[in-house]
Amino acid sequence: MKKNFQVIFLSIIMLISMCFAVTGCKKKDNPSGKNKEYAVSFYVDDVLVKTVKSKGNEEIDFPEDPSKEGYFFAGWGCTFSNGYIEKYFTSEYYKNIPMGEDIKVFAQWKKKITIHFEMNGGYYQNHNEPGEIPTGPLPDEIIREGQKSLRINTVIEKANNAAFAGWYDNPELEGDRITDPYYPTESVTLYAAWVDEANVVTESGFKLSYYDGLGGYYTEGYFGEDVTELVIPSSYKGVPVVEIWSPFYFKDYQVFNRTITSIKTSKNLKVIKDNAFQLCSALTSVTISDTVEEIGDNAFDVNSLANITMGKNVKYIGANAFGNVNNYNAPAWAKSLPDGPVYLGNVFYGYKGIINGSFEIKSGTTAIAGNAFYGQNQMTSVTIPQGVEIIGRYAFGGCTQLKTINMPGTMTDIYAYAFYNCTSLESFVMPDSVTSIKDGIFSGCTSLKSVTLSENLTRLEYGMFENCPITELIVPEKVVFIGNAFTGNTTLQKVTIKKAEIDFGELAMDYVPDSVTAIYVQENLVEAFKSQYPAHADKFFAIEK
Repeated sequence: MKKNFQVIFLSIIMLISMCFAVTGCKKKDNPSGKNKEYAVSFYVDDVLVKTVKSKGNEEIDFPEDPSKEGYFFAGWGCTFSNGYIEKYFTSEYYKNIPMGEDIKVFAQWKKKITIHFEMNGGYYQNHNEPGEIPTGPLPDEIIREGQKSLRINTVIEKANNAAFAGWYDNPELEGDRITDPYYPTESVTLYAAWVDEANVVTESGFKLSYYDGLGGYYTEGYFGEDVTELVIPSSYKGVPVVEIWSPFYFKDYQVFNRTITSIKTSKNLKVIKDNAFQLCSALTSVTISDTVEEIGDNAFDVNSLANITMGKNVKYIGANAFGNVNNYNAPAWAKSLPDGPVYLGNVFYGYKGIINGSFEIKSGTTAIAGNAFYGQNQMTSVTIPQGVEIIGRYAFGGCTQLKTINMPGTMTDIYAYAFYNCTSLESFVMPDSVTSIKDGIFSGCTSLKSVTLSENLTRLEYGMFENCPITELIVPEKVVFIGNAFTGNTTLQKVTIKKAEIDFGELAMDYVPDSVTAIYVQENLVEAFKSQYPAHADKFFAIEK
């Protein structure tokens, strides 16, 4: 009985062992999913052109790049079962990872766009540079959809003093000019427009020069008979006069004039440059047309000026454009004004007298003129209303007691040295609406320890923190140019550069103060920064997550 029991027991053990053996064989004969091959199917316009099998962890064997009439091949894309679309699928996509499903790969196309140039008598002049196009008409430019035209910026010429006046998309040369950047969506013919006289002295005596960048003439002088009233022409042979140049010359290229008492601008004029009529010593009256948008520094800074008629659309007035209202030698028009704020149109121009304590600019103001508050050393705070877009050069220069500046969310531009020598200013928060700043905006702010920059800045400018005691700065993500922004600073210790992709040639970070001990950049850029700036290699660290 005992013997039979042993036989049965041994039989059971053998049976169990055989089961394990069989199971082991099955696992070996049926590998797990990670070793399974999957299909990679390539389609060109819904037509299957190739299928390959792969487990992943290897390069995929791609078909030859396809071609299609009227299109550029723009690479392969693929779709996954979860709905994700990869637009940049390459042979190395699965080089270091396993595959987990069958995928469909599809050819991507970009429309081929041809730009034909009708020269209308113009030509390109070859300068014997390597690879340069020959003298003659511009050849067609072929680009892919989504690319901008480079050839529209090519300088072309025409004989007999003609000036190029831009490209148009119709032979009638009507509507808006084509401007850079230009991204055509279809093949197109562009037509060259010409101004017959690039440089001319008109019958009335005005010297005009055409500049394509302005879309019209600028006037740089009046060489006619002596007059008391100077009326700037609105156009010449249908082409607008859009700018008054500086210096503005008179007979024999003199900048002095003692006969003109009145100056009137006409429609089409947009800009009056710095110092244009500063030396017209007899000037008493100025009329600014509604088309004028900008008046430069000292443009009409004449003591005899008694009457100003301001246009409705002036966006910016430069420093002392109509003289200094807060000066013992103020112009005639300002002497009769009571003490208080002075507005010209929608621009806060200045303050006659002394501001004690706080000041609030009135609603409806769109800009603060250059030098507007210069030297107001008793003003402690200022409130700038919504709607103000520009702070002019040296606008708050020398406001040594200014501690608080309430900035609106409409501000877009801060001009050079706007807060120069605001020695009591301790902190500054720049609204994200600001997109442009100029040199030295905080220069001489010897108490300024905290600055928050606009997230929409793309450039930092020269010497903007000169003699400022700031120790830390965060450079916004959109900033592509730093240049010499830190010139003149000796206290900065920590800088954080948030941008994820860097073009070092464009960044041009030419000066790093010796006081800086740490520059934090994106983790993937640490080594690139060290290589680009070896003298400061020990200062670069990854931004902490």
